Amino acid sequence: MNNSSVNVPSEISREISFPVLLMMSMGATVGGGIFLAIYYSINAGYSPMVLLTSLSVCGLLAMCTAMSYAEINSALPGADGLHDFSKKLFGIRTCNIIAWCEWLLLCAVGAMNAGILGMVLGNFISMWFGVPLNSFYGIVGTRLITLVVIILITWVHYRGVSETGEFGFYLSVIQILFLFAFLVYAYFKISISDTIRFEFNLPVTFSAIICLSAFSYTAFSGFEVISKAGFETIKPRENIPKSIIYTVYFTIIVYLLMGMASPFFQPLKGLFASKAAGNDAILMSVLIIAVFSALYGSIYSAVRICFTLGKEGLLPHLFTNVSRKAKTPWVSLHYTALLMIVFSLIISPFRLMVMTSAIALMLAIVVNLSVVRLRRLMGDELVYGYLMPLFPFLPLITASIQLLLLISLFSVSYSPVIFSFLWLAAGIALAFRRLHTDRAETQMDMHVLETDSDEQNYGKGSIIAAVADEESALSLVRTVYALGVSDRRPVELLHFINVPDQLSMADGKKYIDTGKESINEMKLYFQSQVPVNFTIKYCRNIARGIITAAREREAEFIVLGWGGKSRNKAYKLGSVIDPVLECAPTNVLVVKQVSNTVPQRIFVPVAGGRNSTFAVEIAMRLIDPNKGMIIVLNVKTGNEPIVFDVANFIEEVTARTNFPRDKIHSKTIESKRVVETILEEIENPSNRCDMVVIGSSARSLWHPFMKDSVANKVAKRCTKSIIIAQKKTNLRSWLGCWL
Repeated sequence: MNNSSVNVPSEISREISFPVLLMMSMGATVGGGIFLAIYYSINAGYSPMVLLTSLSVCGLLAMCTAMSYAEINSALPGADGLHDFSKKLFGIRTCNIIAWCEWLLLCAVGAMNAGILGMVLGNFISMWFGVPLNSFYGIVGTRLITLVVIILITWVHYRGVSETGEFGFYLSVIQILFLFAFLVYAYFKISISDTIRFEFNLPVTFSAIICLSAFSYTAFSGFEVISKAGFETIKPRENIPKSIIYTVYFTIIVYLLMGMASPFFQPLKGLFASKAAGNDAILMSVLIIAVFSALYGSIYSAVRICFTLGKEGLLPHLFTNVSRKAKTPWVSLHYTALLMIVFSLIISPFRLMVMTSAIALMLAIVVNLSVVRLRRLMGDELVYGYLMPLFPFLPLITASIQLLLLISLFSVSYSPVIFSFLWLAAGIALAFRRLHTDRAETQMDMHVLETDSDEQNYGKGSIIAAVADEESALSLVRTVYALGVSDRRPVELLHFINVPDQLSMADGKKYIDTGKESINEMKLYFQSQVPVNFTIKYCRNIARGIITAAREREAEFIVLGWGGKSRNKAYKLGSVIDPVLECAPTNVLVVKQVSNTVPQRIFVPVAGGRNSTFAVEIAMRLIDPNKGMIIVLNVKTGNEPIVFDVANFIEEVTARTNFPRDKIHSKTIESKRVVETILEEIENPSNRCDMVVIGSSARSLWHPFMKDSVANKVAKRCTKSIIIAQKKTNLRSWLGCWL
């Protein structure tokens, strides 16, 4: 199993630094959503405590989701953000459905901000020309302004200004400066005013907090935009998680400060009700800057997602056309702008806010479940720049609360939520009837390079022998042969080529020779007594490849070779063996230095339990049937909570297996030094031990933080041939994979 790594130069220059990344994230997050949330709270007559509590709830949920995003981004810094992650974790169809929903989210956010911008500019025109906002000309004028704003931003993007990122960076800086200046001004006005009062005597109800939290959730979304810049970012494993988490910290602080100054936002009540909002030019100016920056960022991201949907086949291939002059995906840009125009003209900003919150909650649930699935599937193969705390309970609890908020949105306004689910249903239908299928292979797939096995006729209950090299192959021969003959099971020899992250999966073909030589050497020993097939695969992670093969074959045994120590101190036995023992859905045997001769005397240290019984059963298959002897060794410390009866244990095993009772002897020793006593008995020349078979120690959920087990300690220090045996436990393997 070749672990060679090759340094391949990156094709994309990394130019985005941490300050630029942070500004991009902040600018995309702080938009018109917070102003609509404050308006909804004021219009509904909620107490400021309801608003502050709701913003705190949304902030905590956003922080937990940001931690999930940060961990995924640190492990998989991909250029396509959530689309790229979901493709690796859930497959092409699911990732297209998620991207389809993400496109709706960004288009709705853009339309909402454009609509707010049209209202604000229309308010100024209303004051200048004396045209009421709720009149026919006022409504038409507001819609025309919204249309002009979207067209203007679309033209800026078409010109290619957004590709450098400089315009968005400076726009975000101006937005943040204006926002802080506005907060200083707002608190100054509150401190000197006798008319602005906080109505803390209003009732605070749980239903009000839930509804306002659900409505306001989208105000905290936007930080995920920077996950699409993974390949352009300097030190992405470090800078992207920092930018995401710092953005949410900043957003929580700013929103709470704005919430505490909510009485100062009374003009919003008139503005969003299509009435004159007064002459508070500073409030209107801050609103313009905030929504313009968010609108700019949402169009930028929505166009990239639309382009990706065209490339993946969910939308027509026409959407992948790029302008030769401007180098921008002009078809995706125009259709995205058209969708924003339709939304802004026929749907009010209030209902667009509900729609965006519904989609944002759906995607946040997916992200929190994705981080759990990422650890389950790829936790041992990835390099993490950030790990979220309290895993997996934090993402699972967060996803549950977000689901509650999604359901509660129906009580705020049911029609936008229904439209969101209809859009999701349309995405599912398109994903299962893709318009074209020309896509590149995903980097997560495992591919068969060479095989002689028949997938249709190959029986269940096979023995999978994971062959690493010629030395380990010879060590596996005796065990695999004995299991195949005694149980009459077919054998499949598997060799996995580990392809480094820097290389494409196709480069795995360069390392096939080592695997073929090892397999051919091992096949010579089986002749025709055991049916043998082989498969050579290349993949990203060997442990996951072995577990997947065992699950697909419904194998009865996995047999692994082991050199005797782990190269990585983070693992007890090794980076391949530990995950296989933890997650394998079948019986596992770890073999160390087993020769091809038939053993005459096998020692089996036991302490009770299913793995001890399984170890004895394996010894029965390996022992010489004529001259062999099995010695069941039990060391009593005097502190055992349950007395283990060795004689009764042997009687039960022999009665069930029909193994001759006279070929099994027992030996019980009292000692406080369990490991040392077992090793002394094994290594004593007078005992003539040929092999040791020991059951794997039962592991708790906290085993990564505990000391090494007795079985592992004996195996590491033993100089004899030794096999670690673990009986399959479906529940434990399931828990091990997920938790």
